[in-house]
Amino acid sequence: MKKPVNRLKRSENIWGWTFVAPTPFAFLALTALPFVISILLSFVDWNFFSGVEKIKWVGLQHFVDMWDDDKFVQGLKNTFVYVIGIVPLSIILSLVFAYCMNGRIFGKMGHSERVGSGLYRNVPGNYDIRMFEAAVRYFR
Repeated sequence: MKKPVNRLKRSENIWGWTFVAPTPFAFLALTALPFVISILLSFVDWNFFSGVEKIKWVGLQHFVDMWDDDKFVQGLKNTFVYVIGIVPLSIILSLVFAYCMNGRIFGKMGHSERVGSGLYRNVPGNYDIRMFEAAVRYFR
């Protein structure tokens, strides 16, 4: 026999499902449904403005014709060059710049001053002078 669920537990369950419920609906409406519709539309020849009655099933013909199109082949080549050349180069350059900014190549950008009560003080007087003196000592 089931244990009776008390009123507080039932209320918590209802509120929990109330807060979780929009997520699956948003996923279905914004991701799953458009994905399925785009897959279906790739197998038909249809102009949206001509209405639903003008849908013509062409099957895989769009995918066969795609390889004969010069623009598609050129786009495929451009994508290949981008993925093989540009992406690794940008990752390597980003890592080099990050290392330079954090290392002694361009300086540590004030790491030694980022502690304590003097954290980026911009107060007129001797406070900011100490920060610059510490930076000069650091790079000697």
